[in-house]
Amino acid sequence: MSRRARGVTSAERSRRAGEHRRQAAERRRHVAEGDRRASETIRKEAERLRAVAEETRASAEAARRSADLARRAAEQARRHRDAVMAQLEVLRQRAEVSRKEAEATRATRDEHFEARTREAIREEVEIAAEVQRSELGLPHTPRGRRRTRR
Repeated sequence: MSRRARGVTSAERSRRAGEHRRQAAERRRHVAEGDRRASETIRKEAERLRAVAEETRASAEAARRSADLARRAAEQARRHRDAVMAQLEVLRQRAEVSRKEAEATRATRDEHFEARTREAIREEVEIAAEVQRSELGLPHTPRGRRRTRR
């Protein structure tokens, strides 16, 4: 059967071909519009991620600077602690020397006090002995000499 017999004319074929081309063009335009929207979405997401990456980089730099400051502060605190500990040791040694000197001074003072006390007691005893001898009429013994017993 011929095409004409089937009832399809050249104009009809032409119209169908044109419609087919128009639909294909519409599909391509529709796909291109979807691709354009997807491309715009991807571009916006890439821009957002670039901004996030920049913020992250800035935050990382700030954290690095903060860590450097913290390290410096910790080192300074360690040096200060070491200096304080050294001064504390010097003061402890000085206090120990002062304590020993005070103990020695006290001991010397106590020895002198004891010696003076013994001397005063001895003098009092001698004076009392002289007074007793003079009351009893006994001869006077020079001071500093001791009588020996026989």
